[in-house]
Amino acid sequence: MSDQAIALQESAPPRCQGVVSLAASIVIGGLLLGLSGLALTGTMITLAVATPGLVLFSIIAAVLSLLLVTAGFMVTGGCLAAAVAAMVSMCPYMAGKHPLGWEQLDYLTTKFGGKAT
Repeated sequence: MSDQAIALQESAPPRCQGVVSLAASIVIGGLLLGLSGLALTGTMITLAVATPGLVLFSIIAAVLSLLLVTAGFMVTGGCLAAAVAAMVSMCPYMAGKHPLGWEQLDYLTTKFGGKAT
């Protein structure tokens, strides 16, 4: 092979890299969105079940339930934001475009990769 063909082959990202990127994005995004949906569902069920009794019997319990419902909505929003952030940061990296600072992450991954398992 000529030097030009070898250089072209080395610079081109592998074809399966796009498939792996898509699969990883779908899995991570799906898991985080699923967690977000579970947190939202749990929050709404808790709100529907607990509100009548709490409103009738105690103002302190009502305030506590509002705090718990607010925490549930915050967890839902946090999981959603984490899913979006993971997809936004991972897709360019998997496509071969390494943003600023990813070299340090790659170095740490190679340095500590075997020690984590």
